[in-house]
Order: sequence, then C-alpha cells, then structure tokens
Amino acid sequence: MDEQSKQIAFEHRLDCDFYIDNMELDHGTSMPYFHYHDLYELFYVRRGHKRYIINGISYDLSAHEFALISPGDVHRSVSLDNLPQSRLILYFSREYFVRWQDIIERRKMFSRLVSGKLTVPPEQLLAVSKLTDRISMLDNDDLGDELAYARMQCMMFELLCFIVDMPKAAAKTIDNPIISSVVKYIEQNYSCALTLEATAREVYITPSYLSSLFMKCTGENFNSYLRKIRLERALELIENSDKSISEIASDCGFSSPNYFKDVFRRTYGVSPREYRHRLAEEYAPKFKLPDD
Repeated sequence: MDEQSKQIAFEHRLDCDFYIDNMELDHGTSMPYFHYHDLYELFYVRRGHKRYIINGISYDLSAHEFALISPGDVHRSVSLDNLPQSRLILYFSREYFVRWQDIIERRKMFSRLVSGKLTVPPEQLLAVSKLTDRISMLDNDDLGDELAYARMQCMMFELLCFIVDMPKAAAKTIDNPIISSVVKYIEQNYSCALTLEATAREVYITPSYLSSLFMKCTGENFNSYLRKIRLERALELIENSDKSISEIASDCGFSSPNYFKDVFRRTYGVSPREYRHRLAEEYAPKFKLPDD
C-alpha cells in the first residue's frame, strides 16, 4: 500500500473499543481504497454477495458468511453485482471483553482470531442467524444506555464464542474465465431447471470437461454448488418474505417441495417450516397466564 493510501487508512481508524455498522442497501457498493485500523472487524453478510480482499487475498462471501479482519491487516470490500444487500459490521478490541478476560485467556480465544473467511457450520446456522439479528436491532445511539450496552456486550461475547470455533475457509478466487462465466450463469438462472449438460452447451465445452474444470476451480462439483446457491436464496426468502414453503421451493429451482424440504433438513437439521417458526419465535411476544 502506498503512502497516500496509508494516510487515508490512518484517517479512518476507529478510536473506540466497540462500534456497530448496520446497513441495508438497494444496490451494490465498493470501498474506493484499501485501509486498516486498530480494531478487529467482523463483516457479516445478511443478504447479497461481497468480495473481501484481505492482505491481497480475495474471499467471496454469500449470505450468512463472515469475514474476520485482525488489527493492522490491509483490507477492502467490493460488490460483485448491483443487487440489494444487507450487511452487519462489528468492530471490537480485546479490551471490550475485559469482564470475561479470565475465560478468554484460559481458552486462548484471541489467538484463534485469524483474518479470513469464516464458515458457519450448518447445525449452528439458526443460532448464529438469530444472534446476529438480535445484535442488529441495536445501534450505536442505543449503547449510551447502560443496560443496552451490557446486553450488547453479552451478545458479542456469545458471538465471539461462536466465531473462535468456526472453520476458516480457504480463499477461492476463480481466475478461470470459463468457470467464472458458469458461476455467474448459475447465480442468474438458479431458479430454472439447470443441468450440467445444458450449462456446458452455454459455454461451448463438453459436460465431462466442465465437470472436472468446475471441481478444480471451486473445490466442489456442479450439482452441489447449484444446490448451495438455491439453498442460500431459499434462506433469504424464508427470513425476509411471507411466501409459502412451496412457493419458495419453486422460486429457487427445486423440482418439488418435498425434495426441497429433504435437502433443507439434511443441510440445516430442521425443516424449512421449523426454521421459519424458530426465527419468528425469537421476536414473538411471550405471554404467561397468572397462576391460579
């Protein structure tokens, strides 16, 4: 990074122990420059896609994925499209967690916070999604209240406990122009009845060559990648729309509602309906009749 960029980065350092940046956008945005700061940064994609470049390494993020940036690491975020997006950014220092210092030291928690992409295990997705939703309901203005501030600290420590154990994903920047176009084609047409053979015809190569090239460049096969994209879009619709499960299955390209339910349960451990129900429970008023 040149001296001018370093100066710009320095001017954007955050002189605090904690800061929350919660944003809903109807279009893509990209940071115009690389920067660094003295806090840890946890970037969470709630909806849409983002590319995070950390110390020269690119990580592509989809909904419910994190990028973790350690203090002093040079980074920048870039939008891959101009579609609506929602993201939550949390900045924090070690000092912010001082009340749990003994546990943090014994478990060596901060030594396990290494810059990169973090993948939420499917069995923890519901819990992490609900926790980040609760965190996003507060903002910096609320934290002037001591009870709100204490609540945020507790939620942040719970999130810290999650992220220190999350597997760190390898960077997967696709440099092959054929596979880049295939990935874009899948993301634009996932709701259709896509097949390996039909997609191979779109890029003028044989299905067998596409299959081997796709595995080499992405680390997964064509059908599993397509299924992952469909499930990600289904999660967004379950969380952010009132469409029925059958409508969501159709909109996301699944051949039948029953097949969608089976795939969803195998991946996330609950049915689509149960996932929606548990999310709704988090915010539903709780009433208890008085004892007789």
